[in-house]
Formats: sequence, C-alpha cells, structure tokens
Amino acid sequence: MKRIAMAMLMCLLVTCGICLGQQQPAPTDNGVYLQNGTGWDKLYVASISGVKASGAAKVMFSYGIASARSVMLFRDATAPIKTASMRPIFLVIGSNGTAPRDIVIVRLQQKKDHRELSVGKANAYTGMKMEYSPADVTEVDVKDSKEGRLVTPRVDLTPGEYIIFAGSPSPLPNGYGGCDFSVVPSK
Repeated sequence: MKRIAMAMLMCLLVTCGICLGQQQPAPTDNGVYLQNGTGWDKLYVASISGVKASGAAKVMFSYGIASARSVMLFRDATAPIKTASMRPIFLVIGSNGTAPRDIVIVRLQQKKDHRELSVGKANAYTGMKMEYSPADVTEVDVKDSKEGRLVTPRVDLTPGEYIIFAGSPSPLPNGYGGCDFSVVPSK
C-alpha cells in the first residue's frame, strides 16, 4: 500500500512540476517570448493600424518654427500579453543578425481605444527627424544563451504599455514591427 501511495505521489510531482516551482522548458520556435511565472508567453508582432500627423496648424501659424509630430497607431488600449514584473525577461529566438545595441523597449502612450508611438517630428528650419522620443526608450541588457538571446530592461518599467523592438528597428511603418506587452501593477 505504501508503494502504491508513493508511486502515485511521485507521478503527481512529475506531472505537476509547476507546483514545485520548476521552470518550464524554454521555447524553441523563432519569436519573442516573455517570461511569466514559470512559463513563457509568446509575443506577436503588433500591427500598425495607422499613422497620424498633428501640429500642422502650429507649423503654419509659426511660419515653420513649431514642429509637426508623427505617431504610429496600434490597435486596442492594452496589449494582449501582460506581466506584473517591473523587469521582465524576454527570450528572443532567431534574430541573431540584429546587433544587441539595436534591441530596445519603447513606451507607448495609452489612449481610450488605441496606443500611440511617437516616431518623428518636422519643421521648416530643422527638417525632419525620425526617432523614438528618448524619454520613452528603455535600454536593455542582452545576453546570448543556448536558447537564444535573453533581454532584460536596465531599469524597472513603470506600469503601462510597451513595445520591444528585437529585430532591425525602424520608426517607419514599413519597417520591422515590434512586439507589444503591458506592465500591470502587482496585486
């Protein structure tokens, strides 16, 4: 009887490794993954739902001194994948052609029914400048491992909406898209 009970207990412990806090194996398919608890959530490329420019009237009435702003629009007010970790860990598989210095996390501005990413500004005197707002960019540490590239932000992320560019980043709509995620306050 003891042997049967012990065998059942061992079988339960093996099939329920999560109960013991064991890490699930790392994924092997190409993509970007976010570590949540003991598993990995796959992030998908966030499609750009539109591009908008604002500030044309300011430019016109200031004789070109003021700047017009360009933003990319992303569907929905929040990303489908959420984490409570202020320093999430990402696993990037299959983007080894991208220099580690080009991997960044950028904060999105959350609106009622969408999110926005500021990608540039232009005026008559300084011309056009396409870049992410430096205040929205979070630098990351990248470590190559046998599973892929482990990416972590260098500072804690505040609750909000973010996008990680783990390929060849470009602020242009036809460039590589990033993978969106939300950082939510822990309960």
